[in-house]
Amino acid sequence: MVLDIHEGTRDRQRIARDLGATLDLASQAAPADVGRLHRRLVDRVQRLSRHVSALHEVHEPWGLTPFGVQAALLGIPAAARTKARLPAPERLDSEAAQVVRDEIREFAHLGGFTLRPYSTAWYGALLRIAADAHQARELAGTLDSETLPMLAHKVEAARTETGLGRRQDYAEQAGLMRLYAAIGQTLRTFDSAVYASSPRSLATATGDGGGLGLLERRRLRAQARALALGKPSWEELHAALEAAASELAEWQRLSEGEPSLPRLPSGYGTLVSLHAEAERQLAAPR
Repeated sequence: MVLDIHEGTRDRQRIARDLGATLDLASQAAPADVGRLHRRLVDRVQRLSRHVSALHEVHEPWGLTPFGVQAALLGIPAAARTKARLPAPERLDSEAAQVVRDEIREFAHLGGFTLRPYSTAWYGALLRIAADAHQARELAGTLDSETLPMLAHKVEAARTETGLGRRQDYAEQAGLMRLYAAIGQTLRTFDSAVYASSPRSLATATGDGGGLGLLERRRLRAQARALALGKPSWEELHAALEAAASELAEWQRLSEGEPSLPRLPSGYGTLVSLHAEAERQLAAPR
């Protein structure tokens, strides 16, 4: 019960009057439904008891209580949390959980959680099980000690034979192999003299003409047709001559010393097979 004595206790009659009015109101109030309140109280007490019991119930096979798990989770800083979840948690008994914990710690110690695309060539490798890692290690060893050194040796011999500049790494070696392959394709369409016959002019003549006079265009088209090994269409001739012109320009860019004309090195078939094997090994699932 609250009495308003903000103005002090000097007006005792007012205080008595207010107290009497409050007592009259209290006597007129309907009695509380104690039975309903008691039932609600019993229900809430039972719910709370079940909740407390469930919180401290030990769950197998982990040997942990929900209360213990919640307490452990509260101690994990936000920066250390992850959305990753382990599958089949029912298989993680206390012993298995300890094994997983030790392996995760070892993984972290080895830098597994700090891998970035720029930090290692193995970033993104699909190594799910030990057998995958073993196979990848063997393949990397084969590439490092056999395939790539052998390819580099063969490419070095080929580029020396054909008078081209040194290729420093695999990317440049693969680029030279693509150039050789393009030259091989051209030489299946034209006589090798095509490179000495200004293929860019021939391509212009077999295309839109590029401002060439009628007689000059006819002469160049006849020359292009004479250099062809088969009977390709004008569209095919034009595309092949454009490719030959690009190959000639790239060859001259890579030439070492006196410029020469594009050609294939001796033993080119073996070189192609070795390069294909290197590409296959590098593209192996990882």
